[in-house]
Amino acid sequence: MAFASAPPHFSRRTLDHQERLIVNRRSHEIDTKQRWTEHLKFFTNSDINSHLQEKWTSSKSYQESMDAYHSMAKQEEKVKKLAERRVKLRSLLQQEANDLQKELAGLKSCKFSAMKERAEQLKSSREAERQKVAEEKLHEHWKLNCAELKRIESQQQKQAVCDEWDHQVKLKDEVSDFLCFRVSFRWKHNKG
Repeated sequence: MAFASAPPHFSRRTLDHQERLIVNRRSHEIDTKQRWTEHLKFFTNSDINSHLQEKWTSSKSYQESMDAYHSMAKQEEKVKKLAERRVKLRSLLQQEANDLQKELAGLKSCKFSAMKERAEQLKSSREAERQKVAEEKLHEHWKLNCAELKRIESQQQKQAVCDEWDHQVKLKDEVSDFLCFRVSFRWKHNKG
Protein backbone atom coordinates (compact mmCIF):
# COMPACT_ATOMS: atom_id res chain seq x y z
CA MET A 1 0.00 0.00 0.00
CA ALA A 2 1.52 3.24 -1.07
CA PHE A 3 0.99 6.56 0.59
CA ALA A 4 0.10 9.49 -1.61
CA SER A 5 2.37 11.83 0.36
CA ALA A 6 5.35 9.49 0.37
CA PRO A 7 8.33 10.49 -1.75
CA PRO A 8 8.88 8.39 -4.84
CA HIS A 9 12.26 7.08 -3.72
CA PHE A 10 10.58 5.05 -0.87
CA SER A 11 10.56 1.46 -1.74
CA ARG A 12 7.81 -0.96 -1.20
CA ARG A 13 9.79 -2.65 1.50
CA THR A 14 10.18 0.53 3.52
CA LEU A 15 6.47 1.17 3.28
CA ASP A 16 5.64 -2.33 4.47
CA HIS A 17 8.06 -1.91 7.33
CA GLN A 18 6.43 1.37 8.36
CA GLU A 19 2.96 -0.14 8.15
CA ARG A 20 4.11 -3.01 10.38
CA LEU A 21 5.53 -0.52 12.86
CA ILE A 22 2.24 1.40 12.89
CA VAL A 23 0.25 -1.81 13.37
CA ASN A 24 2.63 -2.97 16.11
CA ARG A 25 2.43 0.41 17.84
CA ARG A 26 -1.38 0.38 17.67
CA SER A 27 -1.48 -3.18 18.93
CA HIS A 28 0.84 -2.22 21.78
CA GLU A 29 -1.34 0.82 22.62
CA ILE A 30 -4.48 -1.35 22.65
CA ASP A 31 -2.75 -3.93 24.90
CA THR A 32 -1.53 -1.19 27.23
CA LYS A 33 -4.95 0.39 27.38
CA GLN A 34 -6.54 -3.00 28.07
CA ARG A 35 -4.01 -3.68 30.89
CA TRP A 36 -4.69 -0.26 32.43
CA THR A 37 -8.44 -0.90 32.23
CA GLU A 38 -7.99 -4.24 33.97
CA HIS A 39 -5.75 -2.64 36.64
CA LEU A 40 -8.32 0.13 37.16
CA LYS A 41 -11.11 -2.43 37.50
CA PHE A 42 -9.01 -4.45 39.96
CA PHE A 43 -8.26 -1.42 42.14
CA THR A 44 -11.86 -0.22 41.99
CA ASN A 45 -13.10 -3.65 43.10
CA SER A 46 -10.42 -3.75 45.79
CA ASP A 47 -11.48 -0.32 47.03
CA ILE A 48 -15.15 -1.39 47.15
CA ASN A 49 -14.23 -4.64 48.90
CA SER A 50 -12.09 -2.83 51.47
CA HIS A 51 -14.90 -0.34 52.19
CA LEU A 52 -17.39 -3.18 52.61
CA GLN A 53 -14.96 -5.12 54.79
CA GLU A 54 -14.38 -2.05 56.93
CA LYS A 55 -18.14 -1.44 57.20
CA TRP A 56 -18.91 -5.04 58.09
CA THR A 57 -16.19 -5.23 60.73
CA SER A 58 -17.12 -1.90 62.35
CA SER A 59 -18.64 -1.73 65.85
CA LYS A 60 -21.78 -0.12 64.40
CA SER A 61 -22.33 -3.08 62.09
CA TYR A 62 -21.70 -5.44 64.98
CA GLN A 63 -24.24 -3.58 67.13
CA GLU A 64 -26.83 -3.60 64.33
CA SER A 65 -26.31 -7.34 63.84
CA MET A 66 -26.70 -7.99 67.56
CA ASP A 67 -29.81 -5.81 67.74
CA ALA A 68 -31.31 -7.68 64.78
CA TYR A 69 -30.43 -11.01 66.40
CA HIS A 70 -32.03 -10.01 69.72
CA SER A 71 -35.16 -8.66 68.05
CA MET A 72 -35.44 -11.86 66.02
CA ALA A 73 -35.07 -13.91 69.20
CA LYS A 74 -37.77 -11.82 70.89
CA GLN A 75 -40.04 -12.28 67.89
CA GLU A 76 -39.51 -16.04 67.95
CA GLU A 77 -40.31 -16.06 71.68
CA LYS A 78 -43.53 -14.11 71.04
CA VAL A 79 -44.54 -16.56 68.32
CA LYS A 80 -43.82 -19.49 70.63
CA LYS A 81 -45.87 -17.97 73.49
CA LEU A 82 -48.70 -17.16 71.10
CA ALA A 83 -48.77 -20.77 69.89
CA GLU A 84 -48.86 -22.01 73.50
CA ARG A 85 -51.73 -19.63 74.31
CA ARG A 86 -53.63 -20.82 71.27
CA VAL A 87 -53.25 -24.43 72.35
CA LYS A 88 -54.51 -23.57 75.87
CA LEU A 89 -57.44 -21.59 74.52
CA ARG A 90 -58.32 -24.37 72.08
CA SER A 91 -58.42 -26.91 74.91
CA LEU A 92 -60.48 -24.56 77.11
CA LEU A 93 -62.96 -23.97 74.29
CA GLN A 94 -63.23 -27.68 73.63
CA GLN A 95 -63.83 -28.37 77.32
CA GLU A 96 -66.47 -25.62 77.50
CA ALA A 97 -68.19 -26.98 74.38
CA ASN A 98 -68.27 -30.46 75.92
CA ASP A 99 -69.73 -29.08 79.17
CA LEU A 100 -72.38 -27.16 77.26
CA GLN A 101 -73.28 -30.26 75.25
CA LYS A 102 -73.77 -32.22 78.49
CA GLU A 103 -75.84 -29.43 80.03
CA LEU A 104 -77.95 -29.13 76.90
CA ALA A 105 -78.60 -32.86 76.87
CA GLY A 106 -79.78 -32.61 80.49
CA LEU A 107 -81.98 -29.61 79.79
CA LYS A 108 -83.60 -31.16 76.73
CA SER A 109 -85.52 -33.70 78.71
CA CYS A 110 -86.52 -31.33 81.55
CA LYS A 111 -87.31 -28.18 79.67
CA PHE A 112 -88.75 -29.51 76.44
CA SER A 113 -92.33 -29.20 77.68
CA ALA A 114 -91.64 -25.73 79.16
CA MET A 115 -90.10 -24.62 75.89
CA LYS A 116 -93.07 -25.99 73.95
CA GLU A 117 -95.48 -24.13 76.24
CA ARG A 118 -93.46 -20.92 75.86
CA ALA A 119 -93.51 -21.33 72.07
CA GLU A 120 -97.30 -21.69 72.16
CA GLN A 121 -97.60 -18.54 74.29
CA LEU A 122 -95.41 -16.61 71.88
CA LYS A 123 -97.41 -17.90 68.94
CA SER A 124 -100.73 -16.89 70.53
CA SER A 125 -99.43 -13.45 71.52
CA ARG A 126 -98.18 -12.89 67.97
CA GLU A 127 -101.57 -13.96 66.62
CA ALA A 128 -103.34 -11.54 69.00
CA GLU A 129 -101.01 -8.73 67.94
CA ARG A 130 -101.63 -9.54 64.29
CA GLN A 131 -105.40 -9.50 64.89
CA LYS A 132 -105.14 -6.12 66.62
CA VAL A 133 -103.14 -4.63 63.75
CA ALA A 134 -105.62 -6.07 61.23
CA GLU A 135 -108.57 -4.52 63.13
CA GLU A 136 -106.81 -1.14 63.28
CA LYS A 137 -106.11 -1.23 59.57
CA LEU A 138 -109.72 -2.24 58.85
CA HIS A 139 -110.95 0.66 61.00
CA GLU A 140 -108.61 3.08 59.18
CA HIS A 141 -109.87 1.77 55.84
CA TRP A 142 -113.44 2.26 56.96
CA LYS A 143 -112.66 5.82 58.12
CA LEU A 144 -111.07 6.66 54.78
CA ASN A 145 -113.88 5.19 52.68
CA CYS A 146 -116.98 6.14 54.76
CA ALA A 147 -118.79 9.10 53.10
CA GLU A 148 -120.89 9.94 56.17
CA LEU A 149 -117.79 10.10 58.37
CA LYS A 150 -116.01 12.30 55.83
CA ARG A 151 -119.01 14.69 55.75
CA ILE A 152 -119.07 14.94 59.56
CA GLU A 153 -115.34 15.52 59.73
CA SER A 154 -115.63 18.21 57.03
CA GLN A 155 -118.40 19.96 58.98
CA GLN A 156 -116.34 19.82 62.17
CA GLN A 157 -113.36 21.27 60.35
CA LYS A 158 -115.47 24.09 58.85
CA GLN A 159 -116.93 24.85 62.30
CA ALA A 160 -113.41 24.95 63.80
CA VAL A 161 -112.27 27.36 61.05
CA CYS A 162 -115.29 29.61 61.57
CA ASP A 163 -114.75 29.63 65.35
CA GLU A 164 -111.12 30.58 64.81
CA TRP A 165 -112.11 33.43 62.45
CA ASP A 166 -114.60 34.73 65.02
CA HIS A 167 -111.96 34.59 67.69
CA GLN A 168 -109.47 36.45 65.48
CA VAL A 169 -112.05 39.17 64.65
CA LYS A 170 -112.85 39.65 68.37
CA LEU A 171 -109.16 39.81 69.19
CA LYS A 172 -108.61 42.40 66.44
CA ASP A 173 -111.50 44.51 67.75
CA GLU A 174 -110.16 44.35 71.30
CA VAL A 175 -106.68 45.37 70.16
CA SER A 176 -107.99 48.27 68.07
CA ASP A 177 -110.23 49.43 70.96
CA PHE A 178 -107.26 49.27 73.31
CA LEU A 179 -105.07 51.22 70.92
CA CYS A 180 -107.77 53.87 70.36
CA PHE A 181 -108.21 54.22 74.12
CA ARG A 182 -104.51 54.55 74.66
CA VAL A 183 -104.09 57.12 71.88
CA SER A 184 -106.98 59.21 73.19
CA PHE A 185 -105.63 58.96 76.75
CA ARG A 186 -102.22 60.17 75.66
CA TRP A 187 -103.70 62.94 73.60
CA LYS A 188 -105.78 64.20 76.58
CA HIS A 189 -102.89 63.82 78.93
CA ASN A 190 -100.49 65.73 76.62
CA LYS A 191 -103.04 68.55 76.16
CA GLY A 192 -103.84 68.95 79.78
